[in-house]
Amino acid sequence: MAEGTDAVGGIRTQLNPGDDTPDDDGGAMQVNTAVLKACGDASADIKDRLDGARKTVEESGAAAGTALSRENFVLGRALSGATETWRSQVDTLVLACAKLDAELHATAEGHEAVEAENEMTMADIAKHFE
Repeated sequence: MAEGTDAVGGIRTQLNPGDDTPDDDGGAMQVNTAVLKACGDASADIKDRLDGARKTVEESGAAAGTALSRENFVLGRALSGATETWRSQVDTLVLACAKLDAELHATAEGHEAVEAENEMTMADIAKHFE
């Protein structure tokens, strides 16, 4: 994880540094695109780790559930059901992490594009006042 992003408060502080009182610029929000991208990268890392863990649990859970069911243990069916529930929940988390990654990067890139366009527009306007 990136430094300062280990808790929600840390991420909030990086995205909106300073206290909650408006400053001289009227409290305008400051966007740090590097932090947005770092959060997206962290989300992608979590997604990859969850995806790897899912496969391991599925394989071992399915094998154990099948083996127990073959020996007529009710626990086998329960374990197979729990493994399926786990897979479904991890699938949801993996999709959410992928969406976060994509949206944070898209937001950062969109902000950078708007800022670049604003700078060019301001430079064009400034030419008329030279």
